[in-house]
Amino acid sequence: MDTPRAILIVLSLALACPAAAAVLELKNGDRITGNILDKNDDVVTVMTEMAGRLNIPTANIAHILETPNEVPPTVALPETPAPAAQTPPATSPAPTATRGPRGLLAMTSSGRYLVSYVRRAFERNGILGKWKSSVRFGFSMARAETSTFNTSAAAHTERKWSKDELKLDYQQDYATTRDADNSKTVTRDKLKATAQYRHLIGQRNFLQSDSQYSYAHVSGIRNDWLQSVGYGWKFLDTKRLKFSLIPSLSLHYQELAESDTGLAVAPTLYQDFEYIWTEFVKVKSNAYAVFPANDKGDPSYHVSVLLQNRLVGNLSLNVEYVFDYDGAVSTTSTSTEQVLRTAFSFEF
Repeated sequence: MDTPRAILIVLSLALACPAAAAVLELKNGDRITGNILDKNDDVVTVMTEMAGRLNIPTANIAHILETPNEVPPTVALPETPAPAAQTPPATSPAPTATRGPRGLLAMTSSGRYLVSYVRRAFERNGILGKWKSSVRFGFSMARAETSTFNTSAAAHTERKWSKDELKLDYQQDYATTRDADNSKTVTRDKLKATAQYRHLIGQRNFLQSDSQYSYAHVSGIRNDWLQSVGYGWKFLDTKRLKFSLIPSLSLHYQELAESDTGLAVAPTLYQDFEYIWTEFVKVKSNAYAVFPANDKGDPSYHVSVLLQNRLVGNLSLNVEYVFDYDGAVSTTSTSTEQVLRTAFSFEF
């Protein structure tokens, strides 16, 4: 170390109080804050809060500041050219380097604000509502000379706006039997999906669109489509009792195992009923009748009655009776089916 440089360092160190907090500015631009424990011509010992005890060579120190806010002394140590093999001092990052993360955070914050703003606007205008959903699952098994196994699964969701209402339903049933020879026979394979939309045009009047798709492979129905549009009345609309009738006009198409019935226009009558017996028990019923306009087959009827008993929380026990009579499967035969389902449901 050259003599003038050592003298200036010692004079600088002598101005600092050994027990006081100080900031050491290094030649590479770094700063170290702590209490000076010891100093000599070669090393300054500093106790820092994060790194503990550090020994800093005086050759690496540019300035010693008594407090973080102290202005550096006007007399600076003479700079010596760095050796060729020595790494050049690190410089502070360019502004663009620090702007990247800040820009990303700003974009994320702006995106969250935009989503929140749009959601609040939709809620104020009644565009967003709350979905009410439920799932049901039930099964039964019996073993004797012949073994039977039945499963049923269903899902329901609905949403209401100020003047609109949407309901989606899905139901699937599957049953098999095995005889003494362990041969398996499918006795029931049926699916039904429904989408119902209502638009209120008064306190008790509404327009309704009902779309249904189903199949019943065991009965010989591969595909069944029913699209209805009608005008409904709410004859009863109280807190505990609701009853509606909806005369409609439908387009009906059936694809059978060997042929199809073609596209038919059919007047249709829908009925909805709901009675809340107690806080835990309620009864729901929906039915419809399809009257073929092309004089092929008899009318088709569907009746469903559901008794729901809430057990605890969102868990309920459901008992449902379903009657289906389809006179349009063919011109010579009809299909009649009665089902009693017992299932547990969970609402969310």
